[in-house]
Amino acid sequence: MLQQLFNDMIKQDVKPFLSKHGFAKKSLNFHKSTENLIYMFNFQKSAGNSADNVMFYVNCGIYAAELAQIQSREILTAPQEAECHFRARIGEIVETAPDRFSITPDTDMDDVHFRSIFTSERR
Repeated sequence: MLQQLFNDMIKQDVKPFLSKHGFAKKSLNFHKSTENLIYMFNFQKSAGNSADNVMFYVNCGIYAAELAQIQSREILTAPQEAECHFRARIGEIVETAPDRFSITPDTDMDDVHFRSIFTSERR
């Protein structure tokens, strides 16, 4: 049941919000490419999830083709978050965001909605 709440949040909140801002989805990764940069959000589920608790992290990354070239590395067109030149968890970037999110049977889903991290908008 809680896993379904997570899936619904991705489908109903995260994907439409990020799509509106030019991000494409592949699995739990969202990316937006410009001429020289690729911006990425990755939703990483915790290995310790259970039927009563679904924890996840929001990892952010920026991949720079120019830096890859300077480093004499292959220029990637679809890098993974771990291959990004700049990486951080959302809590390091947005003061009001936690380092990790948790969905339990008592969770008010409005409190974990992704768009509320970036705006004051609430469902």
